[in-house]
Amino acid sequence: MQEIAHEATTYLQRMAEAADVHLTVLAVDDKVTWKADRGACFTLLKNLLENAIQHAPAQTSVSMEIQGNTITMRDRGPGVEAAQLPAWINHDAKQRKALLNGFPRSD
Repeated sequence: MQEIAHEATTYLQRMAEAADVHLTVLAVDDKVTWKADRGACFTLLKNLLENAIQHAPAQTSVSMEIQGNTITMRDRGPGVEAAQLPAWINHDAKQRKALLNGFPRSD
C-alpha cells in the first residue's frame, strides 16, 4: 500500500504545487499484506488526496499515514458539516466494500 500511496502522491504533485499544498506519506509498518485490487487502491487514494488538496488552505499540508491495516488522511480543510456526515459515511462504506470485493463495482 505504501508504494501505491507514493504513486498517488506523485501523480497529484503538480496539482498540490498549484494549490500551494504539501503532500506527505508516512508508512509506519510496511509488513502488512493488503489483499485488494491495485488499481482500485490507487483510485481510492488518488480520490482522497485530490479531495483533500482541493479543500486544504494554501500553505498547509495533506498527510497520509499508513500504519498496519489502517490509512489515515489529514488536512486542514473545512471538513464535513454534521448534517452531511451520514450520507458521506454511507458513500465511504460503499467505496470500502467495493474495494474489498474486487472493484469496479457500482451500488
